[in-house]
Amino acid sequence: MARFSKKSPMVDAARKFLASKSSRQIERLVRERKLLKKRKSAPMLRASRSWQKWEEDLLGTFHDKVVAARIGRTQAAVQLHRLLLDIPHVPRVRLNDWTPKQDAQLGKMPDAEVGRRIGRSELAVEMRRQKLGIAKEDSKSRHYTPEEEKLLGTMADTEFARRFGRTVLGVQAHRAALGIEKFNRQRRSWSAEEDALLGTVRDEKVARQLNRTLDSVLVRRSKLRIPVFAPKRRNWRPEEDKLLGTLPDVEIAERLGRSREVVRQRRCYFGLRDPVARQFWTEEEDRLLGVLPDIEVSHRLHRTLSGVKGRRKKLGIPVVARKQTTR
Repeated sequence: MARFSKKSPMVDAARKFLASKSSRQIERLVRERKLLKKRKSAPMLRASRSWQKWEEDLLGTFHDKVVAARIGRTQAAVQLHRLLLDIPHVPRVRLNDWTPKQDAQLGKMPDAEVGRRIGRSELAVEMRRQKLGIAKEDSKSRHYTPEEEKLLGTMADTEFARRFGRTVLGVQAHRAALGIEKFNRQRRSWSAEEDALLGTVRDEKVARQLNRTLDSVLVRRSKLRIPVFAPKRRNWRPEEDKLLGTLPDVEIAERLGRSREVVRQRRCYFGLRDPVARQFWTEEEDRLLGVLPDIEVSHRLHRTLSGVKGRRKKLGIPVVARKQTTR
């Protein structure tokens, strides 16, 4: 071991270093120094250079990293010796590895539902499904099986959607298309008198009279193939046709008890214009522009002042100042 003289630069640097430390820090340094000496003096356990039979028996039974830790060799040495003996490796099994049973559920239901069932996140399920090239489950295009259709109406739509991985709206639409009534624990059957009322008045009124839901009435009427209620068509009388085009469609509709759209269609059928609609400018009206003041033109033609100004500017006619009368 090399020794340094008292005047050596190394000794001076050590003295300055210790002078800058507190007594507690010096004690910690001395303690660590002693522990380091003990570690160096301890004998190092090394595996024997030649492979023993009990070591070779472990090859291929566990992962190379596990075998290396048990026999005190490096993982590279274990892997090389295993390859020399033509022993296949054992894949490392992790706790979170995907099992074939879990992979079989991918694509058969939404990713969120798969994650809830197997205890994984939706993102992990999506990444695994994409890695295996499995298409995403689409509840809109997935056909209903006969077993699923038999269960429609036997449970709540929300419970059916949760059990089979479908949307609630999709379940409701398919159930209504098949004419299956909504599940109700207190369901009461339809009587002949109630069926006779369907289609005679509006469905909302039938629901109020029978104390049933509107959905129940719609499904029952569709199941019996009863057309929707529509009031009888009322023909137009000659005196009603004479009102068309003379008043606004809204006012005529209120007078005759008809809808505005029906009045508009009838007026268009005869080629009549709506009196409140914008009228086109005639040549006689255009001749007044620039000859008389805009305010006077608007009074004569029964048009708005802004409409007269806009038409005059569009034709490039200069404005005419209004004459002021002198007292």
